[in-house]
Amino acid sequence: MSDLWLAPAGNAAKAKQITAKEPAIGGFSWMPNGSIVFANGDGNLVVVKPDGSGHTLLTPGWDPSACGDGRYIVYAADREQKMGVWRMDPDGSNPIRIADETLANSPRCSPDGKWVVYLRSPSQTPLRVPITGEKPPQVIAQDMVASGFRALSLDTNPYSIEISPDGKRIAYLTLPNSTVGSPSASRLNQLTVIPFEGGAPLYQFAWPPSASDPRWAPGGDAVEYVLTRSGVSNMWQQKLTGGPPKQITNFESGLIFDFEWSPDGGQLALTRGSLSSDVVLISNFQ
Repeated sequence: MSDLWLAPAGNAAKAKQITAKEPAIGGFSWMPNGSIVFANGDGNLVVVKPDGSGHTLLTPGWDPSACGDGRYIVYAADREQKMGVWRMDPDGSNPIRIADETLANSPRCSPDGKWVVYLRSPSQTPLRVPITGEKPPQVIAQDMVASGFRALSLDTNPYSIEISPDGKRIAYLTLPNSTVGSPSASRLNQLTVIPFEGGAPLYQFAWPPSASDPRWAPGGDAVEYVLTRSGVSNMWQQKLTGGPPKQITNFESGLIFDFEWSPDGGQLALTRGSLSSDVVLISNFQ
């Protein structure tokens, strides 16, 4: 079970739940007008206002990302037995496929609305394509993107690639690399930050083993992640230049499945909820 919550400036004491009757929430994205577009458990994209009103059903799809210029929403959609990258107008009209992939995930629209980066599966290769879709996708790194720790997610995509707030860098996790940090092979995933156009890493260091995928902090000088301890999730921040991580939320209950800061950095949106499971015995299976 999960719902969208808003926390002004990340203040857990003032966090407010804004969804309650939708099927459980998957991936989501802030829109420039302050609304939030999210994928619900039925596989539909929905827009909601920050006060929880104005639910608007758009189209079937997953992992939405609103463009910073407000012109489009990009998303992953299963059409004709292919999970490609699509764009649509903010009201759900004029859907256009911009990357014809067999299996693509984690589409992210750039702040200027001109580019989309995404991952090509099963290799988890990072690519970028113009928002117009008029040119073929371009590989921006040869890395195989890794996944952060997730106990369970409604999102169809267990991997993530994130564009910095200024649109100049891309962050993602990569598999352990013996050339990073020490001559011996590390068993930890690595945070990798590259220029938006691709190229050699600008930053690369070991990622905490139980941390979620990275998200950019509002200022762009740090990345943030979720750690769950004793059944309670909170957010932590790590400066790209190093130093100890800092806890930035203080929730006393519940799990955090995903989060994203508003474009102005004033509001923190989170999907929070709980997990439940049962053991089922099937007999006489033939």
